[in-house]
Amino acid sequence: LRTFAETIGTNIEYFKQNAKHIDIYYCFIDFVGYTDNLNDFRHVMGNRTHNDCKLVTPAVVNKILAEHCTYNVHFKRGTIKTIPFNMPITDVVKDFFAFNLVRQYYLMQESLDIMGNVILDSYDMVVRLRTDVVLQNPIPKTFIRDCLAGDNLIINKYIWENHESIAATNEMFFMGNPFVVKRAMRVFDNLDHIKKLIENQQAEPYGESIFNANLVIQNLKSNLF
Repeated sequence: LRTFAETIGTNIEYFKQNAKHIDIYYCFIDFVGYTDNLNDFRHVMGNRTHNDCKLVTPAVVNKILAEHCTYNVHFKRGTIKTIPFNMPITDVVKDFFAFNLVRQYYLMQESLDIMGNVILDSYDMVVRLRTDVVLQNPIPKTFIRDCLAGDNLIINKYIWENHESIAATNEMFFMGNPFVVKRAMRVFDNLDHIKKLIENQQAEPYGESIFNANLVIQNLKSNLF
């Protein structure tokens, strides 16, 4: 959950610039997830809105969403995974990667699956966004239209402050039409293939490189902004 209560309002307003209608789907673990460690100067300590909350429940999430849902912003569906939970992956692959990354990619894929292809394909644009990220710089509408029409994924050019994407891609936020987003979010399904790329020194075992390797496997084009 992290700082979801603090970021959701700002991020909804961000997308209202380019969207007439917004539907929200989520997939969380039942751990609140606050930390006392800030390892980057861009990070801000959260207000601990749910410091007294031991577990994330539908009631907690729905209360946050209710404060921001309006006539054109709707919460559609969500799921909360109870720790620990099983993931359909071999021990060899699971033990090769950092556990938090394996879990992250599994939950990313779960958030896609709760929508289903029929629902997913009905949207013009689909956005993947981590709940502890705040979006700021607007993306030109013409840039978005061109990317959607060309089956290109829209991704931030920085993987961290002043460090541009070179054989690594920021997976905290990306968007595109359903065709490209469905493939971009299937990192978990491709971990075995990505493991082989890392062993052959064609990728590295950290998040941005793993995600970039998935884009290569999926033959996805991306436009950086």
